[in-house]
Amino acid sequence: MGYKILAQKWITPNWQDQWQSDEQASKEFFDICSQALAEMATGTAYVLLPKVAANETGKDWFPGTVWADYEWPNIPAGVTVIRINPDDPAYQETIRT
Repeated sequence: MGYKILAQKWITPNWQDQWQSDEQASKEFFDICSQALAEMATGTAYVLLPKVAANETGKDWFPGTVWADYEWPNIPAGVTVIRINPDDPAYQETIRT
């Protein structure tokens, strides 16, 4: 569908492998990379997040995730954020303008 994940953005595809043997270092590495990517967002950012239940709002997600802790709070003001349901790409919801 044309979506890319963080690891597909590396100039050298195996660059991240140097942190894979240490679980804590690997988690910290991807947390920092996710935050940096969020901080660089401009215009419209699309996120793949499952559709929420009918009684929830578009901003309900699992606490403690990389999205909740590192990405969402670091997207700059003025960036529109659109949630795309990975199970149904036709479903899109603007969760911040």
